[in-house]
Amino acid sequence: MPDQDVPLGPDAPAPLRREIDLPDEGGEAPPMWLWLVVFGVTTFAIFYLGRNIGDFSTTPWGQGEVVVVEEAAPVEPDGEALYLSRCSNCHQPDGSGVAGVFPPVDGARWVTDSKPVIIRILLHGMNGEMVVRGETYNGNMPAWGQLSDADLAAIMTHERTSWSNSASPITAAEVAAVRTETAGRTAQWTAAELEPFFDAQIEGVAPAADPAATDTSVVAVLVE
Repeated sequence: MPDQDVPLGPDAPAPLRREIDLPDEGGEAPPMWLWLVVFGVTTFAIFYLGRNIGDFSTTPWGQGEVVVVEEAAPVEPDGEALYLSRCSNCHQPDGSGVAGVFPPVDGARWVTDSKPVIIRILLHGMNGEMVVRGETYNGNMPAWGQLSDADLAAIMTHERTSWSNSASPITAAEVAAVRTETAGRTAQWTAAELEPFFDAQIEGVAPAADPAATDTSVVAVLVE
């Protein structure tokens, strides 16, 4: 073997040039058909991903679909359930109360005769003597102002429309109006303080329409 440090130019004897080391096996350039395959696979991959990659959504199976989520209607508070859980221990499930201890709400004018009165009682509580259905009670009614307007309205509506009571319902808007009107009050009410409100109206809230009312103008047209 010739010394590898000796350069072998084109003028070197043929026997010496014949002994030059061959390139390492596997270092040859890839054949053209392999380049064509790699190019074809790459092009297909780019095309496929471009059509199907979507918008990187976290829910890829919903790509291209418009999902309409309907907002659930608000659930009205259950006045009876709230009454049973909050009030029935004292006033009893049937509204009869406990004689001499807790006044009844069935047949009580404090419940049925005035919306401003009953709303004030539930918002701030009541303390001291009061006469209910001819009997005098001297207790301490706690405030329930921490409840929402809708919950309080549901409780009072249940009390005003259950058992022998047949007064009109109370709305959350009416509770909100009285809450705003009495916002600065922290003390419980007394019977003497509440008496003037039996003749009061709730300011800022239109009265509910009376379904039994008849439009006389329509009647007149029909008669003619």
